[in-house]
Amino acid sequence: MREHNRIARQLESINAFWSDEKVYLETRRILGAVFQHIKYDLIPKKAGYFHGYDSTCDASISHPFATAAFRFGHALIRRMFCRLNSFYRNHSEPVDLVQNFNNVESVYDKENGGIDSLLWD
Repeated sequence: MREHNRIARQLESINAFWSDEKVYLETRRILGAVFQHIKYDLIPKKAGYFHGYDSTCDASISHPFATAAFRFGHALIRRMFCRLNSFYRNHSEPVDLVQNFNNVESVYDKENGGIDSLLWD
């Protein structure tokens, strides 16, 4: 998320005429490429462009598979998130996902460590 926001700020400063949606989509596209480079150990070409795009390749995912994957993924999410300090020790009450769903106050709660205290868990 932080990397997304960093890139979005740079794109916005270079392209002041872009809408928020355009900045978001272009940033998302850049991060998607970065993740692919990392995952597949891709090395950029030194010069020129890639001309091997296959427009007949169906990159979509089947609905039943996507539904099963989402259900499985959501089953892996735990309910309670501990708040840890920089020494990885609990320093306040954990955040209950059920009580804080669609409520970002606990994420921005600087008094209890903000988002960093949740990410260190």
